[in-house]
Amino acid sequence: MKKRTTPVSLLAGWTLAPVVYWWENQRPASAASALLVLLVADAVTGLVRAWKEKNISSALWQNGMVKVAVYLACLTAVHAFARYLDGSSVAEYFESVVYGMMLFRELLSIHENAAAVGLPLLPSGIIEKFAGYAVHRTHPRKPQGL
Repeated sequence: MKKRTTPVSLLAGWTLAPVVYWWENQRPASAASALLVLLVADAVTGLVRAWKEKNISSALWQNGMVKVAVYLACLTAVHAFARYLDGSSVAEYFESVVYGMMLFRELLSIHENAAAVGLPLLPSGIIEKFAGYAVHRTHPRKPQGL
């Protein structure tokens, strides 16, 4: 499912933001810890998928390292923004949106890897909804050509 999922990730980030915001207020750095765990799980499931498809290559690892570098750059910018605004609730909520987007993308990637080896993690109905949204790049009910 290599489609443009940025709108879906943004929507998921905004949806997950209240949960992440609450979670971060209960246990500081818990979203960062969860993201680290999901990054490792994504790497492991990606390796298993590549091994099963007999497609282990350095290009796959390079893509993973680029993703980690982009995540680090985004998180650094968001944390700097929050520090600049002196910990305002708007900045903290924006941090939660960014973490929500990243957590969602990692869960989706883990699902894709697991599904490729025959162990899907998420219900197919949810994945089909996200896939339809990503394919249309607009709201699925919006008529094309208008």
